[in-house]
Amino acid sequence: MIKAVVLDFDDTVIHTYNNFMDTAKQVSERLGVPMPLEKTIRREYGNGWKEILTATFPDADKEEFVKAYASINSLKIYRPIRGVNEALDLLSKKYIIGVMTGGSRNVFMNNLAKASIDFKKFSFTLTRDEIQKPKSHPEYFNLAFRELEKLGIGKEDVIFVGDSVFDCQASLNANIHFVGVLTGPATRDELEESGAKNIIPSVMELPSFIENNGF
Repeated sequence: MIKAVVLDFDDTVIHTYNNFMDTAKQVSERLGVPMPLEKTIRREYGNGWKEILTATFPDADKEEFVKAYASINSLKIYRPIRGVNEALDLLSKKYIIGVMTGGSRNVFMNNLAKASIDFKKFSFTLTRDEIQKPKSHPEYFNLAFRELEKLGIGKEDVIFVGDSVFDCQASLNANIHFVGVLTGPATRDELEESGAKNIIPSVMELPSFIENNGF
């Protein structure tokens, strides 16, 4: 029986991909480094920040890139995925809700506020600062499992919800239920090819999906 819902943050709870692309382009122009093809970024997008940067901007000075990215990105507007607040209200009545992100704690809190999402809706939040591992790492979920164990919840009673192939693969590696959403750059075919069996348009449909399907 499902007792907890753990959400990926970027492009699952809030829209971030277009901001990422626009900011990365501005940073590449500022630093004079080549902007990779979008298909290259899409292939890596959704994994850890360091992994994305290393794979897509191998010639960039990482410290300079991160500093320039943070400066430009701090001015961006972030919007919630349509219906996410209503979905969180419904889910919180029945399940423990957690959220995980490859971004830093500071960026997460700022973007959460920009998107007008109440931090109190989450029983726990884990960012890159705490996890310190990319989604491709087999121990990515370990801290989340510890938080859930404190609440008497085992991983067999957990659903992870995300938009990327990395989200799906991390769930499969951890042997937990996964629901894919189509609010990020990954297509349905790409999610299915990565092993996703349950795919919905967005988090807005999640409460009814869990209610009608069960696990």
